[in-house]
Amino acid sequence: MKKGVLAESSRLWRAAVPGAVRRVLALGILWGGSPLFAQPISVELKPEKTNVPIGVPFSMTLRISYPSSYRLAEGQFSLPDHPVFFIRGAQVQEPQKREAVLEQKIALQVQGFSLGEHSFPSLSIALESPSKKTFIQTPPAKIFLEPAPSAQTDSELRDIRPPHPAALWKYLLWALATLLAGLGAWLWKNRKRMAELEPCAPPKTPDQLALEELERLSSSGIWERGEFKKFYHRLTDAVRRYLASRYRLEATRLTTTDFLKRIRSLEQDPENLQLFRNFLKDCDCAKFAPENPTTALKERDLKFARAIILKTSATIP
Repeated sequence: MKKGVLAESSRLWRAAVPGAVRRVLALGILWGGSPLFAQPISVELKPEKTNVPIGVPFSMTLRISYPSSYRLAEGQFSLPDHPVFFIRGAQVQEPQKREAVLEQKIALQVQGFSLGEHSFPSLSIALESPSKKTFIQTPPAKIFLEPAPSAQTDSELRDIRPPHPAALWKYLLWALATLLAGLGAWLWKNRKRMAELEPCAPPKTPDQLALEELERLSSSGIWERGEFKKFYHRLTDAVRRYLASRYRLEATRLTTTDFLKRIRSLEQDPENLQLFRNFLKDCDCAKFAPENPTTALKERDLKFARAIILKTSATIP
């Protein structure tokens, strides 16, 4: 009886399922653990656009497909000490499951700080499973960093201005210079007497000078007149002069990357190094970006500058 039932089932199976399909299913049963049925891992990194202005943030989309037994490790999207590119942040979306494969999308916010064509470096992405940890590499992407639109207009040719007529203020300036020269001569002649009358004040420390410079900058009216780039140049110069004096460096004319490398060899606190890096990178972005920074951004950067000075002044030797 059992043999008859099995024979009838086999006949119905052969009649309903074509021979090619039966062979594929048989191979699947025999090779179920082979690479033929392995779940692939793929990664794709695509920029929003390949030509972007220098210092302007742009988006890059990272798409990863991996088996559902894995999960994406956290806190790994960064480019420490890269000379050209800086990742400001990463927005990780929830993975979407398609059969036994997860598809996940990550939006990277990137900035570039060197003109010309560059290759965005390969990122190492870690995937974790209960039994092992797997690393995959993103493919490189070509990015061309071009001058900001505001910088391009500065090179346009302008007509020659007509000569200015002589003005009264020149004569007033000469008179004022003569008066100041006479006052200086009188002070030089009576310097000993003035020194006896006025007590000599102790020299100010680097952190006191830097904080006073920030207060003068905040009340100078530069921001209110719309001179945003000049404001950020003076802000970064004040912090750079303080750090150079704090760590005994002659490095105020270096690029941001080289300046941070000098300080890294002297500062052992990683929290301070991260604070320096974020502040200088944000100021560079504000100086080179074509759009005007907001008042909230200005107040935040002034607060960061004061925090750098106060946090490191307590450890001045």
